[in-house]
Parts: sequence; structure tokens; C-alpha cells
Amino acid sequence: MIKPIPGLLIETCVLVVPALGYIGWRAFSARSLFLQQTDTTLWLIGSGLATSLPLLWFAALRRG
Repeated sequence: MIKPIPGLLIETCVLVVPALGYIGWRAFSARSLFLQQTDTTLWLIGSGLATSLPLLWFAALRRG
């Protein structure tokens, strides 16, 4: 059984490659609002934090 923090790290490492590829493709094809509009960029970054922080907190509680 994989512990929560290493599991989250593995999941993140696996998904970062296609995610960065997709972001790069959208930026190259000029169809992305990321880094083009400040409010959209902040919402996207905030949604990532709102997703990952509770997972980390839950994992820390389960570990401790």
C-alpha cells in the first residue's frame, strides 16, 4: 500500500507531463487565456491550490 504523500507525488508527476503539454499546445495555438488575462490566470492557479491543499492536509492528518 502506498502512503498518501508519496501517492500524491506519483500522481502529480504522472499528470504534469500531459498537463504542461496541453498548456503549451494551447499557448502555441493562441487559444489560451492563461497568462493573457490576469483574472483567468489567478482563478486557474487558485483552483489548483483549492484542489491540492485539502489533499495534503488530509494526508497529513492520516499520517499523524
